[in-house]
Amino acid sequence: MMPMILLMALGVQLTHVRPMVHRMRAAASRTDEIVWIYDHTTHGSRRGTHDYVTLGLEDGTRVELQTTHLNDDDRQALLDELQARSPHATFGFSPAYAQAFRSDPRSLRREPQAKPATRDIIAKLVASAPPPRTSARITVAHDCDYAQIGHCMAQCELTLEPGSLRPGIDASEPLGACWSNGSERVVYVFDPETRLRTLAIDGPQAEYVRNDLLNLAYIPVLEAKIPVFLESSDRTDVLRALGAIAFLYPNGPGKLYRGALDRLRAHPDGRIRGAVPQPSSSSGA
Repeated sequence: MMPMILLMALGVQLTHVRPMVHRMRAAASRTDEIVWIYDHTTHGSRRGTHDYVTLGLEDGTRVELQTTHLNDDDRQALLDELQARSPHATFGFSPAYAQAFRSDPRSLRREPQAKPATRDIIAKLVASAPPPRTSARITVAHDCDYAQIGHCMAQCELTLEPGSLRPGIDASEPLGACWSNGSERVVYVFDPETRLRTLAIDGPQAEYVRNDLLNLAYIPVLEAKIPVFLESSDRTDVLRALGAIAFLYPNGPGKLYRGALDRLRAHPDGRIRGAVPQPSSSSGA
C-alpha cells in the first residue's frame, strides 16, 4: 500500500528543470534511475519562500517537487520514505554532489538497488509537471564586480563568448558580456551610472542555469535590497532599484512595491518620476 505521506505529495506542483519530458517519463518509470535526492528552500521577492525535494536521475535530469504545503513533520516523513525506498541514491545537497551530478550523474549511485515500489509514484509526479521556463532574469548585487560574476559563470560551466565584451571607461568593469554553454545564453549588462547589473538567461534550460547560479555559485543578488533602496535618500540607490524592478518585471510589478512606487510617482526629481514603472494588474505580487 502506498504510504500516506507519498499520497499527499502527489498533488503538489512539479517544475522540470530540464525540458526533455519523454526522457524524464522513461527514467521515472524505473526507480533505479534516481541517483540523488535532496531538499532545499528558495527565497525570492516575487515568489516568496518555497520548499522543494529534488530528484536527480542518472541521465542528468532533475525534477523539483514543491513541498511548501507540507509541515515539517510530513516533509521529513517524505524524505525518510524516499530514503527507505531508494537506498541506492545519494541523499543531501553539497556543491561537491552538484558538481558530480553535472559531470557524471551515475557517480552518485550507491548500493543496494532501489525497490520498485515507487515507480508509479514518480511516474505520476513527472507526468503532472508543467513545462519549464525558457527565460529567466537575475539582478546582481551592485557591489559584486565583473570578476566575481565571471567566476560564478565558470562554476556553472558557462563560457565567455569571444568578442562579447563591451569595454567601459574602467577596463575592469565592461558594460556588457555574454556567456553560453551550447544551449543556454546569459547576457550581462552593467549601467555605470546606477551600478545596476542584470543577467538575462535564455534557452531550453534557462531556469536550470538560474538555479545553479543562485544555489551552486551563490551569485549575490540585488532583489532583497530593492525595498531598502526604494526608501533611500540617495538618488542613485532609488534609480538602481527602479531599474531592477523594470528589468525583473517587464510587464509591471503588479502589487509588489505598490506603496513605495506610488510615493515615488510624486517625487520632486523628474528623473525618478520618469523611471517608476506603470501600474499593472496583470502581474502578480
